[in-house]
Amino acid sequence: MGVAENSGGQSEVSAFVNARKLTYPVLLDDGSAGSAYSLGSIPHSVLIDAQGKLSGTFEGTITRAGVESAVLALQPATPRC
Repeated sequence: MGVAENSGGQSEVSAFVNARKLTYPVLLDDGSAGSAYSLGSIPHSVLIDAQGKLSGTFEGTITRAGVESAVLALQPATPRC
């Protein structure tokens, strides 16, 4: 999910989403989501696990490889024989 904070109104954010062909939901934040996660910079990304626990934060831009690495780190270790 993406969160648009201080990014204009619904029509401006919708135009951004459509232009980039985003396929995930984008929340228009009134500031409460940013406050809840103590965001100090934009862009700022948070990784929330299946239990709703904050599992990682990323300041600035993030790559797909960075997200994949963080998600893989959440998986339980595979026992080795």
